[in-house]
Amino acid sequence: MIGKNIWEIFPWAVDLQSYKMATKALAEKAIVEYEEFVPLWNKWLKIRFYPCDSGLSAYIQDISDRKQAEVSLKASEEKLRMLAESNLIGILFGDVDGGISEANDEFLRIVGYRREQLQRGELRWIDMTPPEYLPLDSIGIAEAKAKGVCTPYEKQYIRPDGSRIPVLVGYILLGEKREESVAFILDLTIRKRLEIELQDRAQELARVNRIKDEFLGTLSHELRTPLNAMLGWAQLLRHRKFDEKTTVRALETIDRNSRSLATLIDDLLDVSQIITGQLSLNLRSMDLISTVEAAIDTLAPAIAAKNIEIVTDFDQTAGQIFGDSGRLQQVAWNLLSNAVKFTPDGGQVRVILRKLEGTLASESACGEHLSPPSVEIEVSDTGQGIATEFLPHVFERFSQADSSTTRSYNGLGLGLALVRHFVEMHGGTVQAESAGKGQGARFLVRLPILQPKGD
Repeated sequence: MIGKNIWEIFPWAVDLQSYKMATKALAEKAIVEYEEFVPLWNKWLKIRFYPCDSGLSAYIQDISDRKQAEVSLKASEEKLRMLAESNLIGILFGDVDGGISEANDEFLRIVGYRREQLQRGELRWIDMTPPEYLPLDSIGIAEAKAKGVCTPYEKQYIRPDGSRIPVLVGYILLGEKREESVAFILDLTIRKRLEIELQDRAQELARVNRIKDEFLGTLSHELRTPLNAMLGWAQLLRHRKFDEKTTVRALETIDRNSRSLATLIDDLLDVSQIITGQLSLNLRSMDLISTVEAAIDTLAPAIAAKNIEIVTDFDQTAGQIFGDSGRLQQVAWNLLSNAVKFTPDGGQVRVILRKLEGTLASESACGEHLSPPSVEIEVSDTGQGIATEFLPHVFERFSQADSSTTRSYNGLGLGLALVRHFVEMHGGTVQAESAGKGQGARFLVRLPILQPKGD
């Protein structure tokens, strides 16, 4: 091959770019360098021609690996560009010193800044980071410098309005010194909100389970106390003879405790019917004033025992309402019973019944809406009041401010729950008010004056 013309050895090469470049180098007496893909060899070559007096020398280098790397890099850059433009996740290009050179729309949405601010160079991720998260960033950068990539971690960014947004951050460092970064930022706002909701639900479930456990303990105590008194006197009356006074006291004790048990069992049955949806109302036209007075008469012994003053103020124009007299008497009895129970000796309980005329409640597309007339029952006392933190739970089943078995007052914590349910079944509302412990309490029941269908 020595001394022969290269185009004679490789005649097919005349069609390659190398023939033109070699001819150009000889003609111009100048070094020519270029890159060319040779299909026959399936390789990329880097060729440099050196013209001289005796002809032409060539330097040929296989650069196929480099070209393949460039193609892969270009494909990766295209994928990254498509990912950034899709805005599925926040992406920023920056450096380890806190600078941001470019970012996609999703990142700008997350941090709450505009693209104009980014283009003016006003955005720095380090300035958006709360001070307590900077140590985490330092740890992540150190890991990325050692490995090229950091383990994703959670942090927060401060938005322009001062609010904070939770994010998950991960990034890679580029360049020989690994100081340029590509960071990926995921908005965790929804996830954090769901975590809080789940935590709140877990706490609520724990609270409900605790209340149920406390209720079972209270129930056993409330059943045992009257039963012990009844069984004790029954055993004594069976095996011993007492004078008339002691016998009467024993029978009164048995009667009082049997009535207490009957009331407790009735409340439990009512709650069971409420839970299973089997509770119904026997609706008819009724006089609410006489119903409230009957509840007061029922509690007369307890009122007299504590020397409590009952102050009544009944609006005689209230007239008839359409309701279940038995259930509404339970409502009045439960409210009055609580007032008497928690009012100290010599205290006062006020019972007010007033008629409320219909009022303009709102406006709709059909015009002004007139709410129907209603009757309001107010029961207030000078008793121990309701703690502020317990007030929102006062109408919940099994809920008591003091649920210990050593508490001063008996009861299952069902009375006010029944009051709310019975009132709501009548289409009414009930609310509790108290300025706090030792400040007394006030309960307001509002019942609509409804007419039976067909009247």
